[in-house]
Amino acid sequence: MKHFIIYNFSRISDPEFLLRADNVINQMSENPNFPNPVPSIESIRTLRDEFNDCLLACMDGGKRTFSIKDQKREELRNALRHLAMYVMAVSDNDVNILASSGFELRREKSPIGLLDKPQNFTIQPGPFPGSVKVSLDVLHGANVYVYQYAPTPIVPESIWTTELGTSSITINGLTLGKEYSFRVAGKGTSKDLIFSNIISRYIA
Repeated sequence: MKHFIIYNFSRISDPEFLLRADNVINQMSENPNFPNPVPSIESIRTLRDEFNDCLLACMDGGKRTFSIKDQKREELRNALRHLAMYVMAVSDNDVNILASSGFELRREKSPIGLLDKPQNFTIQPGPFPGSVKVSLDVLHGANVYVYQYAPTPIVPESIWTTELGTSSITINGLTLGKEYSFRVAGKGTSKDLIFSNIISRYIA
């Protein structure tokens, strides 16, 4: 699994950004995993101090003061972004080395294989003759939902018609006056499927 660190910082407050920068500076200082950081920790510390001074000055107000503060934040953000590139290159995807940098690790979503049995599978009359609306609770990890139906009664020789869709779809083209059986499964990364209980409905 490829590991990444968070280095955007664009959506956090100024005080939180300052804390993140302090953590990186403290962890990277004299860190044997990163003997020659680029940019240097000293240069980042200087940018950090300039940004902090601007934050303090902003307490007195003034549009120009806030403009300078934003400029200093951007300079520090860019320096940390370049440092993050250096950290990822040197770490060679070693999660322990990455974590020692003081940057926060980004959690990667693990692929979900075999999904649970669908819940609250329901069937309602559709908007047109010979149609039904089928739905179920959303399954976490489902890339698509596999709906199947066949004429009732269901026997080993039954041929299921399959339609793919979201957690709620309309099935059309059913024969009026016939009873059909329906089932659904969520599909993740696994080829195997766990289907819901079978529900039968008469098409009026």
